[in-house]
Amino acid sequence: MGLIVEGIRRVKPQVDFIVGSIPKVNVKSLQEKMEKTVYDCFRALTPLSYEYRVVCTLPNGDELCIGEWVRVKYSRYQKYGTVIDYASTFFNLIRSYGLRLKPWVRKPIKWDFERLVELAVSLKPYREITVEIDIPETVIYTYWIGDGGVTLKPFAAKKIVLSLSYPSFVTFVNGEEKKDIHITDGVNISAVEDVVNHIVELYRRADAQIVAVREHNEKVLEEMNRIAEPWKLTNIIKNGGF
Repeated sequence: MGLIVEGIRRVKPQVDFIVGSIPKVNVKSLQEKMEKTVYDCFRALTPLSYEYRVVCTLPNGDELCIGEWVRVKYSRYQKYGTVIDYASTFFNLIRSYGLRLKPWVRKPIKWDFERLVELAVSLKPYREITVEIDIPETVIYTYWIGDGGVTLKPFAAKKIVLSLSYPSFVTFVNGEEKKDIHITDGVNISAVEDVVNHIVELYRRADAQIVAVREHNEKVLEEMNRIAEPWKLTNIIKNGGF
């Protein structure tokens, strides 16, 4: 058996664990479900206002507006802007600018609107979960094969970081220098060989962090649903439900 194959067999159990952990720490569905719940809770309060107005200018120059619902003017040629009907876009806007919108919502919903904004801000986005682990300085190697043969590229790593926005990647860090590695790319097995146990621990920590964040978020979303529920029922009755 060759040295390369022997090295692969040696780290195979840990790599198998890491590859199996990637779907578990993929938080895309949790993030989307949370964003949809937040969107639906605020939707229950519509119309937010009976008057249309520009509330503020966003950092990129777009204008945040309010009427029956939240809008954004992406161009000066838009008279009333675009209705924000994507839950992810609304989630980001309401967390950042909800209190700027509050003075302009109609009075009957003002208190509930403010409370929903406060709760939305207290949520912890799953996509922002980042875990890291310090390691003794270890030189990892990536390589490629070109016309000149095999080229080895060393990187002295002191820390490994996993962002759940990209759960298939880990980042090796040394001060300001960084090196991203795609875990499931077979060519990178040389990079993880000497630090594979640290990476296993990184994914274990990520899984535990998700559990903690999920527990926090579910409590917040439960309270948001409690506030929104009477408005949802009112809308159902108003629209001829039951």
